[in-house]
Amino acid sequence: MCFNIHRYNDKIWGLLLKFNIINLVCNKDYWGIKTKQMKKITKYLKETIAELKKVSWPNKQQTIDKTALVIIVCTIVAIYIGGLDFIFTQLIKLVIN
Repeated sequence: MCFNIHRYNDKIWGLLLKFNIINLVCNKDYWGIKTKQMKKITKYLKETIAELKKVSWPNKQQTIDKTALVIIVCTIVAIYIGGLDFIFTQLIKLVIN
């Protein structure tokens, strides 16, 4: 095993040990996965992490602004659809009666 599990005494490490995730991370043979396949998976994960480091993440103010915009647009669309529903419901009631 590549980690000293006994050093860590919390639930996360216990779960990792229970589900044998540590062996997967350490490139061990995991449920019959061959070493070549594990190397491909490891390479993919490393490349994914490298790409995520290149991402231009929004700052706090941009996130707040975009979130507010989404909430406002959703509210306007909900009111519009609710209004149309109310109008068509009243028209159908007039036609039926």
